[in-house]
Formats: sequence, structure tokens, C-alpha cells
Amino acid sequence: RSGAHEISGGRPEGEATLDAVQAGGATALTMAAENGHLDVVRYIADERGAALDPVHANGGLALIEAAYHGHLDVVRYLAERGAAIAYATLDAVDADGTTALMLAASGGHLDVVRYLAAERGAAVDAATADGATALIIAAGSGHLDVVRYLAGERGAALDAKTKDGSTALLAAAQGRHRDVQRYLAGLAAAHSKQKAEAQARELADEEEKKAKARARELAEEEERASIAAAELLAESAEAGGEGKAKYSR
Repeated sequence: RSGAHEISGGRPEGEATLDAVQAGGATALTMAAENGHLDVVRYIADERGAALDPVHANGGLALIEAAYHGHLDVVRYLAERGAAIAYATLDAVDADGTTALMLAASGGHLDVVRYLAAERGAAVDAATADGATALIIAAGSGHLDVVRYLAGERGAALDAKTKDGSTALLAAAQGRHRDVQRYLAGLAAAHSKQKAEAQARELADEEEKKAKARARELAEEEERASIAAAELLAESAEAGGEGKAKYSR
């Protein structure tokens, strides 16, 4: 067909069309995944044997397209079938480091974000070439529920920065997402308080250790002084005893 070329690696012509790249850069599988048609995805992959990781012209894999559009059932199916491993990890998408988790976060698809992070082990602090993480992207897009999950439940780094210095808090402020901004500011303050308290406990523990060590040193010094005094007293008594014996003879 005009505007398409085959990437099937020599399949018979009747089957190769499933993996053909259309004029817009998509394949049958990436289009079905993008539009959330699980039954079509199943048919193409299971019954027709289409490649699970065809790459859309814009760099998106089938699972990535499904994640971006929030189709959890398609994401789950493709992930369980082993899709999106073309670049060595489930997270990897293209050269700039964008991941399925980031794209799901950008669209506010909490169910997909939760699935990828909790069940597929997607790295929450993975960053693009520009330094953007899923948390920064979600914050800049104003998705409070995703921000709460990534930062509050998954421990995503609050201090991660893009190359231009933007943190999640700054991204939320720039996007005028006041609810996200307030949440992140409060969380950062709580983390700072916890860190300060932990440091104070460490300092107190260290001071206690020093005090105990000094007390042991003083006790040992007193013990040595007592022993020395007892020895001196014994020597004096012995010397006095010898003197009395001398004059008594």
C-alpha cells in the first residue's frame, strides 16, 4: 500500500500487513492500543501473531500509547504478554528517556500509574534527558491524585530537578495548580521536619554516647586512683610494721 512499508522480517504477504507501518507511522497494534480496543489487540497479537513491540513513528510502543491514553486493560494485557521490552526495560520508550509511567502521569491516569509502579516495578524517579520525572510531569499537569500517589505513597523524590532547575513544586506553581502546590509544599515541610528530628535524635544519641564514654572513663580513673591509694596505704602499713618490729627487738 502507498505510504507503508513492511517491518515483519519476511512473513508471508497476508500476515505482513499486520506489522506494516501506515502512512501516519502507526501499525494496526499501536492504533488498537491507542484507542483502547482490547479485543482487537488480543486478536491481532494472539490470533494473528503480530509483533508486540511495533514502534509508532513518534517513538511510542503499543503499551506506551495505551498508557498515554489511560487504557489500563490494554496496558495490563500487553505488559503481561511481555510487551515494551524492546529497549531492555519495561520503562524505556525512546532516546529521550520518556517512560510509560511518565505518559500515564501526564494524562492523570492514576490507575495506570499505580499498576505500572506497584505491579510492574516501573521506576518512579526515572528521568528524561531533560531531567523531568513522572512527579514533575504530573505536578506540572495539575494531577493531584497522581502527585499524592507518587510522592506520598511511592516516595518519589521531591528535590528532583529538570535541566532548567524546575522541581515538582516549581512546576505546579508555574502551572498555577494551587492544590498541588500546597500539597507538595506541605509534604516538603513535613519531610524537612522529619529530617531535622532525625538529625536531632542522631545528635542526642551521639551526645549520650559521648557522655556514657566519659562516665566510663571517669569510673575507670576513680578505680585506678582507688587501687593506687590502696596500694600506697598497704605499702605504708607494711613500712610501719617493719619499723615497729625493729624497735621492739
